[in-house]
Amino acid sequence: KEKLLGSSFLAILPGINHSPLMTLLLQAVASGDYLVLDDVEDPTGVLVPGNGFIELRAIRVNGVLSLTWRDVTERHQMMQRIAASEQQHRLLTENASDVVMLVRQGIIKWISPSLNRMLGWSPGRWVGHPFEQFVHREDLGLAKQCCREEHHGGSRVTRLRLRDSLGQHHWVEAH
Repeated sequence: KEKLLGSSFLAILPGINHSPLMTLLLQAVASGDYLVLDDVEDPTGVLVPGNGFIELRAIRVNGVLSLTWRDVTERHQMMQRIAASEQQHRLLTENASDVVMLVRQGIIKWISPSLNRMLGWSPGRWVGHPFEQFVHREDLGLAKQCCREEHHGGSRVTRLRLRDSLGQHHWVEAH
């Protein structure tokens, strides 16, 4: 607080003068528009110690710039970790030899590309359709039971027949 009160903007943030952020701030002053920046790397290293990430808001009030910011470094790092984890998961599921499928309330929400190698279908032909649509009619009761158990958090291993793109059925083991 003591560093900020009575100090000029450039004295507080000496590294900002030639940054793209300064250009945006000057535009906000000139236009009077509200400036909203999320997950921006601190260009000065002063707003957040250790060159973190900020959420910044700025607006012209009575001819001067009102500027607020918040340290969002932890949130930014968490989002980076989640994105990396999702990328790794996608890489694993898209390149697995097994067919991996996400079914919610009996509807196929996602299925891995290995479906093409195994049954000749492109994944897009199954997504959005009921899982039971591709199950042999004699195995429908078993498929419905598996979907009910999945819906209640259960798990089981079973064998049933699935239809390939040519209409033939093949035995598969479902987990």
